[in-house]
Amino acid sequence: MTQKEITSSISTQGKASKGQVSPLNATQPEGEGCCLDVPEVVKGSEAMTKEQAEKVIKAVKAIKDGPKVLRLYMEMCARCGTCASQCPVYFGKPEPKYNPVVRSDLIRNVFKESATPAGSLRSLLGSPDPFNEEDLTDWVESFYSCTGCRRCATFCPFGIDNSVITRKGRAILDQL
Repeated sequence: MTQKEITSSISTQGKASKGQVSPLNATQPEGEGCCLDVPEVVKGSEAMTKEQAEKVIKAVKAIKDGPKVLRLYMEMCARCGTCASQCPVYFGKPEPKYNPVVRSDLIRNVFKESATPAGSLRSLLGSPDPFNEEDLTDWVESFYSCTGCRRCATFCPFGIDNSVITRKGRAILDQL
């Protein structure tokens, strides 16, 4: 939808017509799930296999050899909550699953359990897999609810851009 179509769908009160998202309030129409279209493979998350879970773990482990900035974002978050206070999704739905820190922690926890020396030691001692079939639904809802507006990066005292982590999560889910 173009900016012109969005603008023309807004009434004089600043509300979107039925089924449209208003750019003025950045909320979703009633009954809508995620902000973005979820890949078809992921929509059938109840059918996730053990191989797909292993694929996710492998992709998260690859972050270790990827861009340095992503690794830094994975390690330096102080969980101060400044990003949550600025997030339009969390403002609209103040539930923990829409908090940018909690969203980033989904992938951060898998990274720490699978790609760090401490996580490798825990797995040798018999800790469960860091990602399993039940986690997929949480990943889909969290990563696809982010608008990618990057307000989190603008206001974060450390400059962490949670949208970079979110985009990585979406890329992993798209590979399933």
